[in-house]
Amino acid sequence: MTDALHPPLNSADLRRFTPFETLNDEQLILIAGLAREEEVGEGARILAFDDDRSGQYFLLSGTVELEARDGMRQVVESGSEKARGALAPARPSDHGVIALSPARLLVLEQDLLEKLGRAGDVAPGEGSGPASALRENQVYQAIRADLDADRLVVPSLPEIALRIKKAVESETANIGKIARIVGADPAITAKLIKAANGPLYRGNATIDNCQAAIVRLGMNTTKQLVISFALRDLFRLDNPELKRRAQETWRHSTEVGAISMVLARLTDHLEPEQALLAGLLHDIGVVPILYQAQNDAALSADAAALDRAIAGLRGEVGALILRRWGLPEPLAQAARMADEWHYDSGARADYADLVILAQLHSHLKAGRGAEYPQMERLPACAKLAPEALTPQTSLRILDQAKGEVAEMIRLLT
Repeated sequence: MTDALHPPLNSADLRRFTPFETLNDEQLILIAGLAREEEVGEGARILAFDDDRSGQYFLLSGTVELEARDGMRQVVESGSEKARGALAPARPSDHGVIALSPARLLVLEQDLLEKLGRAGDVAPGEGSGPASALRENQVYQAIRADLDADRLVVPSLPEIALRIKKAVESETANIGKIARIVGADPAITAKLIKAANGPLYRGNATIDNCQAAIVRLGMNTTKQLVISFALRDLFRLDNPELKRRAQETWRHSTEVGAISMVLARLTDHLEPEQALLAGLLHDIGVVPILYQAQNDAALSADAAALDRAIAGLRGEVGALILRRWGLPEPLAQAARMADEWHYDSGARADYADLVILAQLHSHLKAGRGAEYPQMERLPACAKLAPEALTPQTSLRILDQAKGEVAEMIRLLT
């Protein structure tokens, strides 16, 4: 459907979607002629669970909400990274899709999409773009398919973190047992003692042994800190460029975790150590994507392609990892929604809200605030402390807590 308000689709309109970005102009003209457009009003249901219609839906304009079977919801805005792929690509549909605003959709039949998937036969120089870009599409779609089918290979929770988690959550948990598990890892023992003596938890006397540190911290805080300390090992890769990416991701995660911990104190219902873990884990979905790239020389050498794969998948992959680890659902929600700036959790702030605000604080600190939404316009900001979290005062909050933030970052890195 085209009219004065909606002129015919052109190549630029189509190339913003991942399956079409490497096709030449002739192919895109063919797609524009064969595809159909649909317009729906606010509140309209676009897809229902188990919908078996063959067409795939791409969001041209508007905002929609994806609902998973487990009740998780995700807002997708046109033009965003998450709108580059098809909405609910699996058939029968494993998501429900509802329009949150008037929306315009491109609908493409599955048989045409399958033909596009074989477009790798197009020779270089015929408008197909860099060969690695098409390869990136294939890798993205392969990871996407594994994710949708719940067969994606994800990293395991580090052994000491798993042992501590099980021990603390068992009915027979006691400080002596926890101390014996932690004591088997001298590096983590040292970090735990240092944390207990640091500005976050310091008491009247200096602590010099693991058991005393656990007494001061408490078993639940000990569990969350041990998991946090152990996560660093997951970000180790051999490929120099991917190693650099992993280190940068961990550096960003530690800063967001530390800031989340500070922001949690502005609420009366969110735990600082849980907030620390939420921040640390918000980008855990990057890890299996980097390992996939380490086994694919072409992908690892194409920074732009890898950036797109990470941006499009890390939230969902991260949530999957945390659920498989058996960590609390609010942490999975935080990983899934960390880059959804306009996410609205409801009446009270949750850990996703904290991570979103912590990321903005981190970008402000780095002088990159102009690249991101205004903090005071985000739903998350109003739920914590509207006056305290304006851009003018956000850096002051960090400055007041810079000793605590720096100490936690040192412990984690």
